[in-house]
Amino acid sequence: MIRTFFFLTIFIVVGISGFVAYNVPDDILPERRFDFSLLDLDQNSRDISEWDGKVLVINFWATWCSPCIKEIPMFMKLQTKYADSGLQFIGITVDYSRQQVLKFVKTHGINYPILGGEDAIAVSEKFGNSSGAIPFTVIINRNGYIVSRYLGQMSQDKAQKLIFPLL
Repeated sequence: MIRTFFFLTIFIVVGISGFVAYNVPDDILPERRFDFSLLDLDQNSRDISEWDGKVLVINFWATWCSPCIKEIPMFMKLQTKYADSGLQFIGITVDYSRQQVLKFVKTHGINYPILGGEDAIAVSEKFGNSSGAIPFTVIINRNGYIVSRYLGQMSQDKAQKLIFPLL
């Protein structure tokens, strides 16, 4: 009984600390996004500062990741609906095969920039994804501050709750 209580307490504390670490509003612990550049699918270098002044949703994903694939259609709908309000999704693929990513993007009609390259995983880690798991999503406000880090497949309700107050 005591052992069960001990493990349950540890589970709750770890769970709460994980939630706080990945969902910290920028007015509590402001952290400015760092500068980075990655290649787009046409092999052009794209700098994150290109989207300054917009609400950024940076999603780390791969073509072989089932939860990643499931959330992409929702991201595409939000991109279409709220682009004029200053919302910008950016997909960062951790795939090694550019051809596979090109085929996937064309097949699914992804309507936001896809970046990648050898440094994609390092960029994910620098944003706080120490486990290297995907999908991993970072939301940045118009002033360039990280508002949220979300590990795992994001639901539409969660996306709206995190994004809409920033628009």
